[in-house]
Amino acid sequence: MTAAKSKVEELYADWNNNLFQQYTKLFHEGEHTTIWDGVVSPTLYASSPLKIMFLNREGYTEEGNDYDVSDALFAAIGEEKRLFPDQRTMRSHLKHYLLVLRQLESGLLLNTSDEQMREIVSENTSDENWFNSQIARVAYCNVKKSDGLSKSNVKDLYSYAKKGIEILKEQIRFFNPTIILAGDVCSDILEDLVDWGDNLYFPEEEHKICIWQLKINGKCYPFVDMYHPSRTQGMSDYYLTLLHALQAVEEKMPGFWKKRLNQPCFDMSPVIAEEKPQVKTESNNEAEILIAQGQRAAQEQDWKTAVRFYQKAAELNNPDAYYALGEFCEKVFYKHKLYKDEYWEDFNDNENFYYDRALELGDQRAMFRFVEENIDYASNFIMVGVTLSMLKNPFTLFKRRKETKTKASKAIEYMKYLLNEKYQPALLLLSKLQESANSEDGNGYKQIAIDILKQLK
Repeated sequence: MTAAKSKVEELYADWNNNLFQQYTKLFHEGEHTTIWDGVVSPTLYASSPLKIMFLNREGYTEEGNDYDVSDALFAAIGEEKRLFPDQRTMRSHLKHYLLVLRQLESGLLLNTSDEQMREIVSENTSDENWFNSQIARVAYCNVKKSDGLSKSNVKDLYSYAKKGIEILKEQIRFFNPTIILAGDVCSDILEDLVDWGDNLYFPEEEHKICIWQLKINGKCYPFVDMYHPSRTQGMSDYYLTLLHALQAVEEKMPGFWKKRLNQPCFDMSPVIAEEKPQVKTESNNEAEILIAQGQRAAQEQDWKTAVRFYQKAAELNNPDAYYALGEFCEKVFYKHKLYKDEYWEDFNDNENFYYDRALELGDQRAMFRFVEENIDYASNFIMVGVTLSMLKNPFTLFKRRKETKTKASKAIEYMKYLLNEKYQPALLLLSKLQESANSEDGNGYKQIAIDILKQLK
């Protein structure tokens, strides 16, 4: 007799079936071998403080049969079988990563030394029951869900990823993971198919692991760009590299990981629906009053009251409110060490989240802020410098060049708009660019200014 599904499982099943139908419209059923994927146990995933998403390249079966990876894993766990029996290396690495993430979840991340982590791994690596219990509460997905190959081909992966990118983005949105551990799927595959937020961790030397922020509908998801878990070369103590990367983010932004625990998931918005914020003009007066109240509170350094007013105005899709929250995060939150107060425990202190929302709503200050940060990349002089500085690191060279070019293009677009609107700071910047371009001192910025002005014509 089959046990009745919980409400969470029913909700997940409805969404999953709907998404699968969307997928089969793209990859016609019967013409492709489909290896579907998702959350292993929706109930355990939803109740887990730390929501982990593993994102690898492609599933593969020699028999060529359709199957669901998450269902297969759930069944194997229920039968107490060894998971990934033919993939010993991958199983070992996944165990190590989960043990590192256990330190994050328990709040012991910064207190864990390399030696302690080695001991934890040594003591727990052979515990298959623990490993099974952890896999039961993750999302396990692949970029390519059809016609898996035993040996991946990057061009083939990119082609499938491009065709099914909205499916993957919807999975990420619905799962709302605390962290995505991505096994060699960024460079030349996902890098130009999705939007990216600010980098969380980008070491100057070795790039064995980087942590980006993948952005979907304005929301950022920590994306660990790492080697595939089945890799064998250069993997000695690789879990320590993961530990160091996570620690570096926490040291840079205290409380970053804690704020991302216990987040809700399985939001039943329309599948693959791109929601565009609509400015509620009838609420503008109310928003302006709320912002004015927030500004008065800020003048008195009553930050809690100020932020409450700004947040209420932001709920009305007011760009000024989002910009005010961004400035608060950038200029006040860390300067006054507010993160030490438990009151702010659930506050999103990512300034770029608010600035990006203001930008989406057409805020001119947010546009100009973006221009100031990125317009120099419109110069060939700067781009050559970017390339030269990264020649030692070919692993990320293409991604960073593409990223800077995209931002430069947007900066030029915003600058043209602001000049057309006679926005005073933009007019002043144009004047400075013209002055630098006409200077005789031969400094580096002369050529930068010339390149930028050519594109502004």
